[in-house]
Amino acid sequence: MKSVSGVRMVFWTIAAACFAAAAAGIFARVVSNMADRWAHESTGIAVVRIFASDAPDTLAVAERVIEAAPEVADAEIITANRAAAMLAEWGGTDVRPSDLPPLRLLEVDFALRAPPDAPRRLERRLAAAGLAAQVVTPRGVASEATRSAQVLRLSAAAGAVFLCLIMALIVAFSARSYAQRRGDLIAAMADVGAGRGKAESAVGDEAAAAGLYAGIIGAAVAALGGFGLVYWFSPTSGPMEILRSLTLFDVAPVLATPAVAALAAMLGARGAAGALHARAARLA
Repeated sequence: MKSVSGVRMVFWTIAAACFAAAAAGIFARVVSNMADRWAHESTGIAVVRIFASDAPDTLAVAERVIEAAPEVADAEIITANRAAAMLAEWGGTDVRPSDLPPLRLLEVDFALRAPPDAPRRLERRLAAAGLAAQVVTPRGVASEATRSAQVLRLSAAAGAVFLCLIMALIVAFSARSYAQRRGDLIAAMADVGAGRGKAESAVGDEAAAAGLYAGIIGAAVAALGGFGLVYWFSPTSGPMEILRSLTLFDVAPVLATPAVAALAAMLGARGAAGALHARAARLA
């Protein structure tokens, strides 16, 4: 009974380690997505200046051309009221819309995954439509935001990798304990003349299977917890919308955890089984 209880404890220890590793990977991916969105809020905006044109509906035509661009998420003509509000926000002084000259400006929000040369592409698209335009982006702010986002992503990834390595070591040492609890089997194999490789393979396969199942349980719990948190903090998004928004990179930590746990458990158990077999063979 003690042996069975000990094996169960090892199993749930591995499952807990796998949960922590998968949760760390999910958290790193969430931080990376947040960094992308934060950087996009600073880099994904632009103001399009349409140069003088005799056509009365120039801005409406430009708006249609811009909204049709695949790299653009939204576009809106900057009215006098909007410009006055923007100037008041930036300069801290009230400006009357009637005091502003005629404007030929549009506010553009680029898509989240828009390429870096999206502003230049937009200028070429407008030129092809017969509209001379200039796309102005906040370059200084964009560079700083991009650097900060990269640092945030690298920090989260490095932290997740470090924690996953620690969890892999915990799984490996737990598997060594599992092999030690199978000492009777290893001693019996040594008594009947089975080689060291046979003992390592038998115990290693058992530990790998246990690590795989424990990894699946731990990763599944972490995935459900992450899904629940996203659903809780996104009241306007339904479960299917959240699932459709996931990418392979988002689910990679959950998919990789069971395989890594099985490998770490197998290596840890094989090392311990080999040492136990050598000891039993000397005593035989």
